[in-house]
Amino acid sequence: MWRARRERWGEMVQWDTSEHDWLEGRGEKLYLIKMIDDATSRLFARFVRSDSTAENMGVLEQYLSRYGRPLEFYTDKASIFVTTPKKNHPVREEPLPPTQLGRALSELGIGWIAAHSPQAKGRVERSFETDQDRLVKGLRVAGAKNLEQANAYLDAEYLPAWDAKFTVVPGCADDAAIGVTT
Repeated sequence: MWRARRERWGEMVQWDTSEHDWLEGRGEKLYLIKMIDDATSRLFARFVRSDSTAENMGVLEQYLSRYGRPLEFYTDKASIFVTTPKKNHPVREEPLPPTQLGRALSELGIGWIAAHSPQAKGRVERSFETDQDRLVKGLRVAGAKNLEQANAYLDAEYLPAWDAKFTVVPGCADDAAIGVTT
């Protein structure tokens, strides 16, 4: 049974990265970082060269500039989000220090929810299946061969088409996001 959507825009945003052969061998290896609003399915995505802290921070900054600050991000337990205990180290009584992304979210007053399984953040996971079909085909038709061309296609074609087809009206008209209005 699927979890009900959140009620308001900006209440919770699911965030994940997909490693895939997005350019079908025509160019460099790219990763797709996506953030999808739980209430509306509005999508923000960027192609990047690695799934690193720096790349994710850059995408976070772009998201916040465009849409404002959500109340919470819902992610997996990747090492960029949570510090994991090291093997063969004594068990610590105090909590482990946050990662750079964890600290940034905390300083921005944005909550973080760790999913216990890929299925838990189903909206973003299922959207990658759509991307691996439709986005790959669109990039092929557009002749995208590098990061800049892939992101240009995302902005000009794919994201507007996604919003037109898949976004829904939130259950409550009030925005939960702080800052930029949608």
